[in-house]
Amino acid sequence: MSYTLVIPTHNRPTYLKRSFEYLSRLGYGNRIVIADSSEGNIARSNSDLVDKFIGVLNIDYLHMEGVDNYTLKVVNAIERVRTETMMFCGDDDFIVPEQVNRCSDFLIKNKEYSIASGKILQFRRSKIFRSRHFLWTEYRQRRISSNESSARVQNLLSDYRPTWYAVHRTKNFLKNFERSFEKDIGRSLVERLFCVCDSIDGKSKLFDNLFLIREADNTLTDEYGNKTWNDLIEKAEIISRENQKYFLYESMVIESLGSKELNSDVYSIISNDFERWMQRKNELRQGQLTRLQYFTPNLYLLLSRLKSKFFSDRYIKTLNDNERDYLREIVQMVSAI
Repeated sequence: MSYTLVIPTHNRPTYLKRSFEYLSRLGYGNRIVIADSSEGNIARSNSDLVDKFIGVLNIDYLHMEGVDNYTLKVVNAIERVRTETMMFCGDDDFIVPEQVNRCSDFLIKNKEYSIASGKILQFRRSKIFRSRHFLWTEYRQRRISSNESSARVQNLLSDYRPTWYAVHRTKNFLKNFERSFEKDIGRSLVERLFCVCDSIDGKSKLFDNLFLIREADNTLTDEYGNKTWNDLIEKAEIISRENQKYFLYESMVIESLGSKELNSDVYSIISNDFERWMQRKNELRQGQLTRLQYFTPNLYLLLSRLKSKFFSDRYIKTLNDNERDYLREIVQMVSAI
């Protein structure tokens, strides 16, 4: 048992049941820590579900009803992990166990690496021309193998890709998680700071095999369009308020690196990353405002679906037969709900 799987959940019994069924079909044997903050009847339903699978899966069920502090919830779960490595997984995600094992074994044997992962695909369910389709996109990852922590941070920020969904060293994940949620810097920057801390700790290994399948937010495929359109309006309004939090994030990055690693090149890449971040946010805001001005909700949804379908087929062609078998299994399970 080389690693532990940590799955947080809240008031989503259908997803938790689906996750248990998927892992049991695979004969999964590693320890699973469930951090559940569900309430009332849903909490009781989840507890009954755990009892049902406890003889099939190695489940450590941690129920924290009333705990609305996400940081505390996750920290309590990670403190129960006894293995050197762990993987943090959503209740709506599907791991490929042999590849997660491979990443864990690699970390244990290669101490200079802080994380390891593989190819990640994510899907959305959409109705296109009255037919059910799964739209696939790649959740891109990075290889970072520089020996100096400052060079790794520069590498990460020069072409930023999240490192959240990977196999981590347990003590590093806990340290970086607590550090990232220490101050209110906003959700997107919390993830960014966590990934920077990952890079400070060590190198990043990326295997070419399918490692994880994620279910993406279905907001853009809401068949009525209402939630999608409201989200566009809301995001256009709040992006400008997020910018000021970047300064706090930047100071935390500099503090995490320490004065020894902070040279002019590092400071420059951090500052340039801020400029690119602001530019992307402003472009996103302008794009959303443009859609609000020139597109009707239904036309916007149709164009999004057609674009997703075009790129979806391209990603599937990159998989081998064994990896496609995993996708077929997942499509069958998800379609049954």
